[in-house]
Amino acid sequence: MSVWLHFINVIVPISVIEEKLKVDFNEFYENFSKGPKYHDKHLFATGAMGPGHIEQIVKYFESKGLTTIELIDGKEHFKDLCVVEVLFGGPTRTCNWLEFSTRDSSAWLKGTEKGELVIPEVFKNQN
Repeated sequence: MSVWLHFINVIVPISVIEEKLKVDFNEFYENFSKGPKYHDKHLFATGAMGPGHIEQIVKYFESKGLTTIELIDGKEHFKDLCVVEVLFGGPTRTCNWLEFSTRDSSAWLKGTEKGELVIPEVFKNQN
């Protein structure tokens, strides 16, 4: 499965949420209130229209113990989450665990099947 991307997105593997936040994903999902939320079998997605809101979401995840950036060979790469901007062609930094398609504005966990596209209810009539 894959997640649909809109404006600016924050993508986090579900396994990272469960490992770093030490919480069942369903509990996390039920309580998350920082923006629209949706997921496939592997990825949690949220997002916003403006960079200020995205920064708040990233800071929320960092406050919960996620690491945003790691240096690999002197270059910044996303680690536990990835910020993806559809209008600017994808992840804002290298994200080794994410596959991305500009053709249908979708993302999926690298090494898994792209499969069916998950679109949040709030955007279904706009797509």
